Amino acid sequence: MMQVLTANDFRSGAVIYWGRQGWTRVLNQAEVFKEASQAEAGLEEAGLYPDQVVGAYLIEVETHQGRIRPLHTREVIRANGPSHEETNSTGGSVHVSL
Repeated sequence: MMQVLTANDFRSGAVIYWGRQGWTRVLNQAEVFKEASQAEAGLEEAGLYPDQVVGAYLIEVETHQGRIRPLHTREVIRANGPSHEETNSTGGSVHVSL
């Protein structure tokens, strides 16, 4: 089972992933853990960043044509952004996660 470490950015709340260069907002730059022991070590390391991340946890993923894809619907929504768009009173878009 392949896994990726995800969390939320402490300041902005943005979805982030652990990559080889540190935290990133881009899922395809995430480090994919193929061994459970590596994944657990990554999760422990995330605990070293309490001023940067909130709620770190591991998600199951697969790779397809060189891209990382989450296996669960919740993580697909988190990775791809809001699932519904509305227009606000000034005519701009307002994104709402459902």
